[in-house]
Amino acid sequence: MKHALTSLVVVSGFCAGWLLPPLRPQTSPPPRPAAAPASKLAEHARHARTRQLLALLLDEPERAAFRRKSARSLAGLLGVIRHSGQFSQPDVERIVAMDPATALEQLLSAPGASTQLGESIALEWASRDPDGAIGFLLEKPSYRGEDFLCQALIGACGSNPQLVAETIRKQSRRWQERNLETLFASKISIPTAAEPAAPSGESDTDNSTFRSAWFGEDILNCLADEPLRDKARACWNNNPPLRPITAKAEPVAALELAELSAQDYGAASRLRELLRSHPDETLAAVAEKGSYQARATLMMQSIQDFPIAQEAWPEGFKRLEDLMAKLEVIPIHQPGHPETGPFLQGSAAADWIASQPLALQRAWSPAFTETWAQSEPALAINWARELPPGAAGNEATQRGLIVWAHAKPLEAAAYVADLPPGDLRDAAISNTAAAWAGVDRAGAAAWLAQLPDSPAKARAIERVK
Repeated sequence: MKHALTSLVVVSGFCAGWLLPPLRPQTSPPPRPAAAPASKLAEHARHARTRQLLALLLDEPERAAFRRKSARSLAGLLGVIRHSGQFSQPDVERIVAMDPATALEQLLSAPGASTQLGESIALEWASRDPDGAIGFLLEKPSYRGEDFLCQALIGACGSNPQLVAETIRKQSRRWQERNLETLFASKISIPTAAEPAAPSGESDTDNSTFRSAWFGEDILNCLADEPLRDKARACWNNNPPLRPITAKAEPVAALELAELSAQDYGAASRLRELLRSHPDETLAAVAEKGSYQARATLMMQSIQDFPIAQEAWPEGFKRLEDLMAKLEVIPIHQPGHPETGPFLQGSAAADWIASQPLALQRAWSPAFTETWAQSEPALAINWARELPPGAAGNEATQRGLIVWAHAKPLEAAAYVADLPPGDLRDAAISNTAAAWAGVDRAGAAAWLAQLPDSPAKARAIERVK
């Protein structure tokens, strides 16, 4: 009942948000070609109101579930899952119904992509379309592709054991031995009637249309020799399926942390998963002997896990400070939403950024000022102008002015007119005029006409033509 009421309130809130009038420049109505920027601003405002309503009405797990459920495209759904690190079986089923090949292609190539999600998609896809899933993954030779292929074989074994047997038989003995426990220590459900098979980790004794079996019971001859077949039988007799990772040091030690490179996507993905399952142990091991790439991988994961709710930002900032000290890595990218981009704004976040090393200020200040300027442009731009040399303050100022000029060009122009003479003012005149022209070309031209002649004015007139 609680969730039903919550959903009703959320939907009502969204409807109310959509009924609010969009932000409009306080100038003459824009011509038709200029409607697109205003539409984008209105859409961004709706996204902001949506985030605020979600933060007020739902807790974080509920917000993550809502964002996944409301994602309209494959790219949107994968982006939400990547940001939250959470997904469910219904999410996997939606991805398979949309385009499993494209999803796996992204998960195979994107640094830090979830191996667990890819394995779940491969398993579900192969349970529905064994030939399509296995054929696709056979063309993706990589460590991560091999993991996905094994799950596809498990998913397909109940409905098409011969295809699975032929696939395994064509692999090298070394491949078979490396993946033997993953495959043969898995339980599957085999249909006893015409229904399609369904992979399972539990016995299906209460379902008369399926029987539970170990993977490979009827296709042991696909293995290269008798010693491998003996090991497969040992999996059935002695080992529980899918043994969990223990809290010992071996999982982290198994990764060559000192040699981990940006090109080893599989190792980076496993490192991220270890950070979630063994955070203290993994952080200590990487801080002690990890390469720069290993330490940067953990830092990037922490940025992705940064809380969206504003009340949780102080704790998030403290964790980032601790990680920067331990890992000796400055995060280049600031926290952001996969669909709407960076979300940090306001004086508290600005004070924290200004207290951090110059490298972080330089990397974060332009996008941060741009985001903050959407709600408090004068404060954001004044903050950017006070940044120390080397902190990208001029770039941040210009990006803030562009946002302001799109939304309220008269206010932005008045601010620019009060700037002291110099390079900053010259660039601001040009950028403000160009941004203003996007929503009201005649208004921008009229503003430039009343300015005294200067090289900056001439450049701005060329951009407004």
